[in-house]
Amino acid sequence: MQDSTFNGRFLVNRVIGDSETERGNHVKANKYLNIYINYIDSLYTSERSVDVQQLIYDYNTQLKLKDEQANNERRQNRIIITSIIIVFLLTLVITYIHYKNKHILQKQKNELSQLEIELSNKKQIIADNLNDLKLLKQSETEKVSQIKTLKEKSSDLASDIKVLNSIIRKKELAVLEAQKQALTLSNNYFRKTKIYSDIVARNKKVKNKNILQVLTHKEQEQLQEEVFEIYSAYVNQLKESYPLLKDEDLLLFCLDAAKVDNQVIALCLGSIDLHIVYNRRARARDRMKPKTTD
Repeated sequence: MQDSTFNGRFLVNRVIGDSETERGNHVKANKYLNIYINYIDSLYTSERSVDVQQLIYDYNTQLKLKDEQANNERRQNRIIITSIIIVFLLTLVITYIHYKNKHILQKQKNELSQLEIELSNKKQIIADNLNDLKLLKQSETEKVSQIKTLKEKSSDLASDIKVLNSIIRKKELAVLEAQKQALTLSNNYFRKTKIYSDIVARNKKVKNKNILQVLTHKEQEQLQEEVFEIYSAYVNQLKESYPLLKDEDLLLFCLDAAKVDNQVIALCLGSIDLHIVYNRRARARDRMKPKTTD
């Protein structure tokens, strides 16, 4: 209602303008015509603005529709790609499981085959053992008889060994007694020698604090030669029992067996110091010890 009144009012301006133009009143006519023209321009601008807004609205609506369609297409594409990936992964998993199961099955078949071979071998071994056991049982009577015979022979051998051990013990005692007697005879013979008297005389000079006379190297060699000749049996016995002993050790043991004084032994060794005798004895005992192997 307002729009029609508004439009009519501006149409009156045109009628008035036309009327004033006919009267020749161009100033008023121009005034009313300008009012009418401005209205027409305003009306046209308003209508154009509405059309533009409608176009913008339609354009935005189409854009939204296109965006929704694009989003839908992207979602669909993502769903399709995801589905393809899932199908691909499931295929891989199924393939892997299939080949793994196939490998396990093949391995189990191989193990079963190996077990069958081992079982066959075990059966053969059992059969062989049973056969051996049968043979052993067949010869058991013979073995028992042989064992009985061997036991009887062993008993006889034990008796013979006992007798032999008794004889050997007696022989050993006789040998020891003979060695003891031989050593006693050697001692008695040595004490009657000139060289024994000489070394004892030198010891007396030492006790009387006269000039000390030890045996020279040549006299030591002579002493050793005579002592080894007199104590040859004792020396051989020592060499056989203790092969590491040296000649100086053997001489020392012979002089000890003759119960020669330590001071005299020192003179025989070329010294008046008793420590040389103790040291020689210690070294000789070390050589008499059995060797230990690592």
